[in-house]
This record gives sequence, structure tokens and C-alpha cells, in this order.
Amino acid sequence: MLIKKTTSITFLLLLSFCFFCPLKAVLPPPNWLQLTPGTSPSARDTATLAFDPFSNTTILFGGARTGGVFLNDTWSYNGADNTWTQLNPPTSPPPRYGASMVFDPSSNTIILFGGQGNGGLLNDTWSYNGADNTWTQL
Repeated sequence: MLIKKTTSITFLLLLSFCFFCPLKAVLPPPNWLQLTPGTSPSARDTATLAFDPFSNTTILFGGARTGGVFLNDTWSYNGADNTWTQLNPPTSPPPRYGASMVFDPSSNTIILFGGQGNGGLLNDTWSYNGADNTWTQL
């Protein structure tokens, strides 16, 4: 009975693998192009990004530089003209890296949650309004 069950599982796994094999042959390989905008954020690790469909830009927040320096700057990337713009809102969330960020269509804002800050893990939630360039803690 054990041999029969193992054979059935192996057959199902092979069948699943073979079922998806043709898709790999049909998909074109990725085509990456390195862009060189005139201005860009400093080099960093584990920054967080979210796309804002209303402004058609990608918002970047925070991250960490070499040496354990945590960042809390906000940048906007416009893919149409390949430009980064530092936004400098009057208030910003505390410095952090590894946060999560997503666009919320019900409020037309970007929501940021958590990450790692200078004092450890964070569980705060912030909202970024691109129309008036403001961060608000929720």
C-alpha cells in the first residue's frame, strides 16, 4: 500500500511539472534595460516601494545604508521621463528598513507598516498623501 501511494504522489508531481513545462517555453525571456537618471536616491538596502497609479509614479521610503544607518527619506520615480525627485515632506515616519508599503485605492494614499528601526522592530502605520506631500501616522 505504501508503494502504491508513493507512486501515485510521484505521478501527480510529475504530471503537475509536465503540465506547466510548456508555459516556460512560451514565455519570452526578461529584457532588462539599465536606466541612468540624472539624480537618484543614495545607495541603500531593503528600502520599500509602492506604485501610485494616480500620479503614475513609484514612491520609495527609507532603507539602510552600509554601516547600519537607517533612512527616512521619501522619493518619487517617474518612469515616463526617467526621473527621481526627493519629496521632503514636512513630517516623515522614523528611519527604518524592511517595511511594507502598498497603495490604498479607497483613500488614494500609500500605506506604510512596520520595519526595523533604531530601537528594534516597529509596528506603526503611516499614510502618505502624494497630492499634498504629507505623511500622517494612523
